[in-house]
Amino acid sequence: MFLENSNKNIPVIQGPFRFVAYPLHFFASLAMGGLGLMMESYTAGLVLFFIGYVISRIVINHNEKIERKHMSDEQSLYESLVPNFFPSFQSRITADGQIDQPSYSGLTLKLIAIDLAIFFGLVLAAELIHTLHDEGTLRQFFLLF
Repeated sequence: MFLENSNKNIPVIQGPFRFVAYPLHFFASLAMGGLGLMMESYTAGLVLFFIGYVISRIVINHNEKIERKHMSDEQSLYESLVPNFFPSFQSRITADGQIDQPSYSGLTLKLIAIDLAIFFGLVLAAELIHTLHDEGTLRQFFLLF
């Protein structure tokens, strides 16, 4: 599934397309793995992610076979620079098709660390509440199921 800018006939390389050619397939597979983890099983998470990966590979290979018949030079350059399933953060491409090495400032890394700390803190809080509910220490106010 190749996206083009309507006015320039060149590949779309903004957003997630700078890091992976098929971001929807990657994130859908990741979501399937997340569903497995929601079942409280690492095995189910890995199996569902793998199933999503296999299905995505089949669709991606089919789409690329069709695209190769009508591939422009820009598309070939894009395909050679950007991985098609697993994102790569080593290098990115710029609007002129050149490789752009990412550089992260100290502030950016600090913001990422803060976001990760908040996320993991919320996960730990959710697990603590779940454990306290199971032990009967914390009364459950809302029944969802």
